[in-house]
Amino acid sequence: MLAWPFFLHTPADFAPGAAAAVSERARCFVEAAFRRIEAQRLDDLVQSYRRSGGLIEANALALHLRERCDQPISRLARWIVGRDIVVVAGHGALLVPLFQFDADTGEVLVVVRQVLDELNGAFDDREVADWFVQPNCWIDDHWPLDLLRSDPAAVVEAARADRFIARG
Repeated sequence: MLAWPFFLHTPADFAPGAAAAVSERARCFVEAAFRRIEAQRLDDLVQSYRRSGGLIEANALALHLRERCDQPISRLARWIVGRDIVVVAGHGALLVPLFQFDADTGEVLVVVRQVLDELNGAFDDREVADWFVQPNCWIDDHWPLDLLRSDPAAVVEAARADRFIARG
């Protein structure tokens, strides 16, 4: 069986001057494939975070924080720029998983800050978001998200180990 890119070619594609058209079609095909893969990855991530309270769009979170602090936009911006919270870019917005906040105070959980301190610099934002919702061998293949409250020290140690391995 022939594999890509052969199935894209017809005999006319091999005529003189046809290479540019083939290259453009191949480029469009690859770009579309990557867009579909990225959309599926984002949908999978959103589904994973649903079991922990879901995600909220950053602007909606700023409105929610208004009840708890004087400068909600500034606070949220500092968290995002300082990589003090998990943020996922997708669907034309910044999405923020709700698991990382104390429901009463609206503050970022201490264990989340500790984990992010370990992972920052070794993982990009999407890898950090994925890290919380994937089985982790350092914590018996549990999701770090599931152990944040019951065994925070183990989650921080798992992050430290993963940072060590990622940095080499």
